[in-house]
Amino acid sequence: HGRHVDEPRRSISRGCSALAGHGMSRGLVASMLRGLAVALSLAIAVPAAHAATVADVIALVEAKQYKEAFAAVKPLADGGDVRAMTMLGNLYRNGQGTEASSEDARKWFAKAAEAGDAEAQFNYAMLLIDENGISVSARFETLGK
Repeated sequence: HGRHVDEPRRSISRGCSALAGHGMSRGLVASMLRGLAVALSLAIAVPAAHAATVADVIALVEAKQYKEAFAAVKPLADGGDVRAMTMLGNLYRNGQGTEASSEDARKWFAKAAEAGDAEAQFNYAMLLIDENGISVSARFETLGK
């Protein structure tokens, strides 16, 4: 029983001696190892921050908490989530949670559209139409003639 309990202490002691042989004092090495042990125990004890999901972002938008929605959706979009890219484009287009930016909206709609998101494809097309000064209603009126 006592042998197993003392083994980690012996290992640390051997490690301290080995490092002390390379110009580090045993006290400094022991202090560093204690610090490392505390850091590791904190890392294990503190759970990772809750990562937002697209569902979380939808709930924030529905609650009109746009700044929080923008902060939550940006990392998802940056990480390649196609639905999040479309949502981010909508937030940029509408100036919700951030300053309105057609350029940023177009960028995110284009990425999601290329990945096959139908809403992004539609929104991207509508932005291009608006940017080129084409009246959508006038365009539809001429289709029937």
